[in-house]
Formats: sequence, C-alpha cells, structure tokens
Amino acid sequence: LSKVTSAAQAYSSVIIIPINTDRFSMDGLELTIDSVISLNKKFGIDPDLKIVVNKFDARQKLGFEILSTISQGQYKDFLCENFIAIAKQIDNCIAAGQNIWNPKYKSLAQENMNKLLLELLGAEDWKSSKTYKTNYTNLPSFSEVTTNV
Repeated sequence: LSKVTSAAQAYSSVIIIPINTDRFSMDGLELTIDSVISLNKKFGIDPDLKIVVNKFDARQKLGFEILSTISQGQYKDFLCENFIAIAKQIDNCIAAGQNIWNPKYKSLAQENMNKLLLELLGAEDWKSSKTYKTNYTNLPSFSEVTTNV
C-alpha cells in the first residue's frame, strides 16, 4: 500500500473496509487486513476493523457464498451486521447530482445506509432509547422545514 494509505491506517482508530461480493474483493480484503496487521506489529496500534458489504445482490449466488465465507471464517468478528444492497437509486442520485438523503429519492438504499451508520457509530441502542423517542421523533421532516422557509 502507499505511504499515504499506511499513514491513514496507522492513525485511525477504526478502519472500515468496504467489499463488493466478488472474488477480487476477497483478495483485496486479505491484502488490507495483512497490511493492518503489519502496521499493528510495527507501530503497536490496534484499530477496530469493520468489514462493510457493499452492492449486495440477493439474486446472485456468489454474494451469499462470500457472505458465508466471511461470516464463518477468520474475519467474522469484523463483519458488520448491516450491509448495503445493490440499488439503482444510488446511481440515479449520482446522475441527478443529488445525495441519497434527498427525500425525493427515498429508497431501500437510504435505509441500508442509515442502519449501517447507526451500527458503525454504535448508536443503534441510542435510537431505540426513550431519550431518542422523546427528543427526536417529533422533529419536522426535511421537506416540512424547506417548504416553510
């Protein structure tokens, strides 16, 4: 890996490794984890590793095979529970110059990303807490705020 990538990994407390469900991603996953282990030994660092499955397509057998390999193999403790399913909405947002959080493009992709972000931030428990429900569920939506301006 490049010096910039190695430096970023050495100074990170969490390293998120996105993978697609294909064989090339599995090779890249092994190389990335080997690199992190090498940096661990060299600099005495111990970042949290998180593997994020991206563009998962439930129609493809290979995707399930790769998920099974990771979830039952040596990297199972690093695999995020939530994943990002393949979604045309993401491509449509990019083509339209919009972000995926735009209410006009509400989709499964938004829900996948939201769940993944909550997991990565450790906020899943917070969202289901009484504090969240009391303070944040009655907030106006984005469209309500922008139409009342």
